Amino acid sequence: MKKRVIVLLLVLAMVTVLLSGCGSSEISIKLLNALGTELTQLYVRPQGQDWSESYLSSSLFGGDSTAFSIPEGKKYEFFDFSAYSVDGIEFLFELVPLKSGSTVELRYEGEDVAAVVTLAGNTETVYGEKIVPLPTPDDPLSMSAPLLNFPGGLEIPYPSTMQVLDKDDRQMSVFAVREDAPPHAITINMMELSNYDHRFSNAANAENALVEIKGHILPYFEQFFVKDHGYDFVDAGNYYGLKCYFEVTGTAINPHANGNLRVVMELRYFGATGYLLEIDTFAFEGDMDNYYAISKKIADNINFGKDYRTSGNSGGGGGSSVTGEDYYEPNDWDWSDPGDTGDYDPWSDPGDTGDYDPWSDPGDTGDYDPWSDPGDTWDYDPWSDPGDTWDY
Repeated sequence: MKKRVIVLLLVLAMVTVLLSGCGSSEISIKLLNALGTELTQLYVRPQGQDWSESYLSSSLFGGDSTAFSIPEGKKYEFFDFSAYSVDGIEFLFELVPLKSGSTVELRYEGEDVAAVVTLAGNTETVYGEKIVPLPTPDDPLSMSAPLLNFPGGLEIPYPSTMQVLDKDDRQMSVFAVREDAPPHAITINMMELSNYDHRFSNAANAENALVEIKGHILPYFEQFFVKDHGYDFVDAGNYYGLKCYFEVTGTAINPHANGNLRVVMELRYFGATGYLLEIDTFAFEGDMDNYYAISKKIADNINFGKDYRTSGNSGGGGGSSVTGEDYYEPNDWDWSDPGDTGDYDPWSDPGDTGDYDPWSDPGDTGDYDPWSDPGDTWDYDPWSDPGDTWDY
């Protein structure tokens, strides 16, 4: 009987050892978010292994912490962390030393991001990488910058995937964070208006006034100017606008850029504020849809502190008249692919049938090229004889 009891105790002891051995391979970690932004995803992997599923079941706000266990963690010495913010920014840390009971604090040290590991009073800092995605129209406008020249100040919203690189009290420019030498830009300018408010009594007068203002602005682009491609008048209900198309050389944004940039310059009149909003989008042709949609989102979310309603009458000048916000829907009928019949497509290639193509080459039937004589090749020369090339 004693032998049986002894054998049973030995078996139970072995099972206990085996079970304790199975549980001891995981490590317990506490993570503190001190990045000042909401984290929505957190992935951890032992160095050289596959990423885990996200350890966050809900958002981890700035100043909050969470605890979790890493299975088989004792088999490894170093781990990688990948955390994503609500804005889609990735914070990546590699070769982070971890043991059970470690606390990992993710934080900024100056402009750098760091994972500070604390265990038994000892700390070790691992610097990481902040990876900002290219901006998209879906990015929330979570940042803002003031233009103080506007009475009472005016906050201009923009996404965290873009940064302000040029600003004063009247204008600012935003560029993609991820582009070290940006070929794309969105500029916002509050233009002072004097003796113009009476010119906006109805849509037809508003169009004439905005076209006149456009004529005053374009000479500022003279050094980089390639071609004017016309405009469209907009009666959006809460503002009168002029959407102007032209091209400039890439050096307008970056002295080392190659090729020409498309420009959409929007002028928006929001009533008798004494100011006119000018918002310009610079982008290569293939990127214009994306950056124009961001520009539109910024313009639509600027709060001027007052409501304004237009007269509701359509314009009657030289450009196309568009009423309502449908005009601004990107990737919709007005942003269609080349080859559509009867479409409104300012970016299309020459040869479309029945389309409005302000970017086409001279010779297209029905194109809008107010400056060129028959046979001119990309010249901007209202005084030239037919056949001049690039002379002024």
